[in-house]
Order: sequence, then structure tokens, then C-alpha cells
Amino acid sequence: MKYYLLGIFIFLININLLFSQIISFEKNIGPMVFKHCANCHQNGEIGPFPLLSYEDVVNHSQIIEEVITKKLMPPWPADPTFSHFANENYLTDAEIEAFKTWKEQGYLKGKKIKYKPFAYENDKLNASVLGKPDLILKFPEPIHLAGNNKESFFLIKVPFQLNQDTNVRYIRFVPDKRKLVHHVSSYLLSYKYNDKNDIFAGKKMYNMESDLKDITTGEELNIRNFDGTQLDRELAFGWVPGSNWSILPEGIGGYRLSKQGLFVVNMHYSSTPVDEIDHSEIHIYFSKTKIKRLELSEQHGTIGSHPVKPKLVIPPDSIKTFYVTSKIPHDISILSVNPHMHNLGKKFLAYAVRPNGDTIPIIRINNWDFNYQYTYKFKKVIKLEKGCTIYIEAVYDNTTSNPRNPFNPPRTVSALPLGQIMRTTDEMLNFELRFMKYKIGDENISLE
Repeated sequence: MKYYLLGIFIFLININLLFSQIISFEKNIGPMVFKHCANCHQNGEIGPFPLLSYEDVVNHSQIIEEVITKKLMPPWPADPTFSHFANENYLTDAEIEAFKTWKEQGYLKGKKIKYKPFAYENDKLNASVLGKPDLILKFPEPIHLAGNNKESFFLIKVPFQLNQDTNVRYIRFVPDKRKLVHHVSSYLLSYKYNDKNDIFAGKKMYNMESDLKDITTGEELNIRNFDGTQLDRELAFGWVPGSNWSILPEGIGGYRLSKQGLFVVNMHYSSTPVDEIDHSEIHIYFSKTKIKRLELSEQHGTIGSHPVKPKLVIPPDSIKTFYVTSKIPHDISILSVNPHMHNLGKKFLAYAVRPNGDTIPIIRINNWDFNYQYTYKFKKVIKLEKGCTIYIEAVYDNTTSNPRNPFNPPRTVSALPLGQIMRTTDEMLNFELRFMKYKIGDENISLE
């Protein structure tokens, strides 16, 4: 009798194990794919095919297995063994094995489950954590890109007029021709309201093909106060390939839009062999509360106050390392960072050293990919006290073994002086630090 009961017991354990290992799309694979892959794999995004349904995933399961096994996808350049971020997006070894098991078991679909909405990158899915934008500003004129295989550069004036001064929580650039937009930077300029003044008058766009104008002068777009004085400018938003949401808790960061003002948008487009028309937009999300803590920004490197050493010049057939060092003059609370290089970039490292010698890992990228550049938002605010030193190391590969090298045979590549057009075939070493002035307890603030 005891052997009979023992047999039943073992049988039940084996059945339990069998069912505990069954992987289904609805329960296991769907949520994983929608969370980690659908941002890019949907119509209009950079992914070569959609991954929004059971059929999509089954039909592409072979290539999915290959790229996740090699850890090429999802693209998350930052090394998770060095530092962690609130917006990190990579598959664990367990998740990779789950996908393989699901494939081996015959693609079980499973009982349908109602998923919670995900914060997809694309507004077309209408699932942003911020909801629909309160204001959409379209470019005043479509941007015509010539199909001449040359990069294009434009300054665009985007004016606006509101009913009243308004607090803004988030400003997001939404590219139309995502695969052609190389990068975007912008500034917010505010005017004192006057019914007699027309901020919509004058030229709206300037083609910078031959010369780069300083947007503080506004010579081409007449960007001045109505009394002729220059306007104060505030960094508003940026965009690079792979840009993702970087939303801060309510009350931290944000902007104050005056009743009338404008954005000046610096657009850099990649080359195209055919004529294209771009209709990019600016999406603005109002804030329900007042801005309590200002988000500040500091650039380190090519376009910053802390120079690159040695001078950023990469001879042909060489692999070189460059450095940027800066000391923190007062206590700050770091929110996010954004490293930037072009196609010769190979590795990127940033860390801080406290006055007592302790090291704070910031970010390490072991395999730089120009196509995937993110704003890396920390899980919690990181305090850097006065006297901390930030160290940046960047490695560049100007050899034929670099598949992204724009020149064959390689030629000398460098960073151009500030104020000149920086093309993709030039190089940059830049590190944007976004932070607040430190207040006691900041290190306990969650940014997730």
C-alpha cells in the first residue's frame, strides 16, 4: 500500500513539474515581447517587422531566437553589470530560455489574458503614461529633403500662443521620417505678451546647408524681442536615434511656457537617395501642479565647458581613447545622463569619484551603436557632493574592422569647432548630465 501511495505521490509531482514548465504566449511570451520589443517593432518605427500579435511573433520566431540568444536584441547598450536605470530594456537569461522553451513546445497560445496597457514609444498606440498631448505644434512648413545623398540641416521657428502662462511637465519631439532624422536640439524662447506683436510673422525656416547661424542672434529668423533686444533661451528637448521616454515624477523638472513664445528647432537629417517630405511635430503635456524643482543640464565634452583631451582627432587605421574630466562645484542630484558619439565610437565609460575616494559607477557601454542612443534615467536620484570628480573615457575605432566606419579606406576624422555644421562623418564626444540642486533626502527619490 505504501508503494502505491508513493507512486501516486511521485506521479503528481511529475505532473506538477510538467505543467509548471509549460510556456504560453498569453501568459509568458506576449507580455515579454510587448514590453521589450513592441516599442520599435510596429508600423512607422525602426523595427523591420511588427511584433504586436501572436502571429507576428510565431512568424518571426527563428530570427527572434537568434538575436536574443546573441543578446543583440532588444538593443540596450548600457552594461547592466555596471549600473542600472529606470528605463533599462534587456532580457534576462531566464526570459531568453523561456522563449526557447515556448518554441520547442510548439508555440502554445494559451488562454487569452487582458494585458495592462504598456507605455509604448509610439503615440499611435495611444498608450503613453501621460495620455494624449495637451498641445501639438506642427512645423509651420513641411521640410523638403532633396534626394541627393547629402545630409541636410535646418533651423525651424515654431511659434505658439496660449490662453495663459502654463506649466508643462513634458515636451516630446515626434519625428515623422524617423529613419532620416539624425538628431534634433531645440531651445524655448519666451516673449512678454502684447496684442500688437505678431510672433507668427517672418521667415519660419532656414536651410543651413552652407553656413550655421547662432540661434541666439536670430539673424535669419528674426528671433528677437519686439524692442530689438535678444531673448533668453532655455534648452527644451532633444532627439537622437533610439530616443525613449524619460518622464520625471510630478513636480520635478518641466517648463514654464509664457502666453506667447516659440521653439527654435535645429534639425539634422541623414542623406537620402530619393526626395522626401518631413512633417515632424512637438507634443506638449501640461502639468497639473507647479514646478517645484528645476531640472538643469550640463554638457561635458565636444559642445560643453569641459574639453576633450587629447584633442578629438582620430588618424586613419587607429584605435584611440579620449578623456573628459570635470569637478562638481556644489552638491547636485543626478537624474539622467546621455552619452553621444558618432560612427567611430567603440566604447564609452563614465564614473564619479567622491572626495573620500569612493567610486560611483554611472554608465558603461561596451559596444557603441550610433542607432541606439538613449537618455538613461536612474532608478533613484544619485547625489554627487561638492568635490566629486566625473571621469569620462571614450574609445574610437577608425580602422577597416569597424563596420560602421563611413570611409574606406579610413581617413582622419575629428570634431569640428563649435559653430560649424557637425556631420555624421565628423565625430563627437559628448556627455549630457541632467540634475537638480541637491536637497536633503533627494537620494531617496524614486524615478521609476
